[in-house]
Order: sequence, then structure tokens, then C-alpha cells
Amino acid sequence: MTDVALEVLAISDIHYEFLPFSPKKTIERMVTTELPDVVVNHGDNSGKYGARVRQLMGDVPYLSVLGNHDAIGLEINLPSKPNKFLFGEMSVRDKRVARRYGYGVFNDKHFFSPIKLDSKTSEFRMYISSIRTDIGNVGIIYRHYPFFFDKGRDVEIAVRTIQDYNLEALYVISGHLHMTSLRIKGIQKDIRIEDTKVPVCSIILPPFTRNDTEFYAATYKLEFLYDGSLNLRERYIKRGVVREKSFGNIFGEIDLETEIEKGELLVRA
Repeated sequence: MTDVALEVLAISDIHYEFLPFSPKKTIERMVTTELPDVVVNHGDNSGKYGARVRQLMGDVPYLSVLGNHDAIGLEINLPSKPNKFLFGEMSVRDKRVARRYGYGVFNDKHFFSPIKLDSKTSEFRMYISSIRTDIGNVGIIYRHYPFFFDKGRDVEIAVRTIQDYNLEALYVISGHLHMTSLRIKGIQKDIRIEDTKVPVCSIILPPFTRNDTEFYAATYKLEFLYDGSLNLRERYIKRGVVREKSFGNIFGEIDLETEIEKGELLVRA
């Protein structure tokens, strides 16, 4: 197997205030078991509870983006249109509040950088990390809202990010939708920049718990390989027992041209 360039433990949509149990032992167990390079929280902790989640990570490099429920809970100003929450510039006050409650980058400030478009910044809402692989630079965007190829703004983000980081492939990891299965979409879509096609893969994570029960709490291990592909594994606790489901290699063994014809690829947990 190709060596792993980056190991990310991903988690999303904890909604701490509604959990029927404390996630402390579950999260700590998963972090210590997986020993990731970084833990990424994709938002909706919600709000002030982000500080509690952040404390569970110990000294592991940690990033938490803001979700829509986090912004509401922290009384961060939201313009009338939801999309402006994604792309509008945050005030100094809003940034200070976000950091205070565990959002942003911790322990490794140089590992991630916020995505900036023109004069507006998406700081605390979208970050990117870029890793050097055998095929060139591979980028990973971390955000709360899913990436949609039929939205002009999302395509603009992908194109600008690919150009800025000189990427050969791009992954977008998100949450928000609370689906019961892991969803991998966009493999059928390539972003064209001049005469070059760059594959873009959107991975949408289910929420931390399924059906709000303590018997199923999941995180996702993303292993970005030096050949530019990705091994994806779900690790979850069910009825007190740690279980695992592997989704195999993404981009590595998939025939992109075939997937382009088939359309969306849906992986069910």
C-alpha cells in the first residue's frame, strides 16, 4: 500500500446540547485509538459547546469550522441570505467570539489556511490544507456546508483554490445534511481550467450520532496517500463496542470516465 501522507480524523454535527449522553469518553477513545495527524470538526457543535469539544482533543492538532447552528448560538451576525454566511466577511468581534469558543485552528496554525476570495474572507467557515503527493499537490477543503457543482459560487471556490495551490486533485469534506449514509459525490464532475481537468471529490459526512442514540457514534478516518488517492474508513461505537467499516480507496481504483457516465456515486453505511 502507498504510504499515507496525511491522516485526518473527521467529525461533524455533534449538536452537543441535544445529545442524550456525554460524548467525552467516545471522542477521547476514538482520538487515542486512531492517533491522527489532525482532528477536523466540521461544525454544528452547537455554539458555545464548541469549547467543550475542543478540550477533548488534548494536544492533537485541531480545527473546527463554524456551522450555521454555531453562528446562531454564538450570536455571530448572520446576513439575511444563508450563502452570505459562507462567504461574507466576519467582524473583529465575531472572530474573537469564534476563537473563544473553540473554533478555528489550534496547535498547528500553519497546517491550515482560510480560503480567501477577493476582498472577502471565509475564515472560520472554510479552510484548506495542501499536501505534496506523487501526482503533485492535492488539496482538501474543510467546510460545514456541502459542495454543489451546480452552484456557481462553489465552482468558483474550486477553480480559485485549484489555481492558487496548483492542485492536481481536490477533495471537499463537509457535513450539515444529517444523512444516514456517507455520501461521495462529484467524482463524475471534473473542474476544467483551460485545457486541464482536475478531479474534484465531495464527501459529505453523516452526523456524529445516528438517531440521537448513544449506541452509535461515528468518526471518519481519511488517509490521504502519496499517490493522490484516499482511503476512507468509518469507525464507530455501537452498543459499547468499537466497530469499523471500510469504504476502500477513493480516486485510486475508480474509473473516472465510467463514473462520469454513471453519475453520482453513493456509498451506503
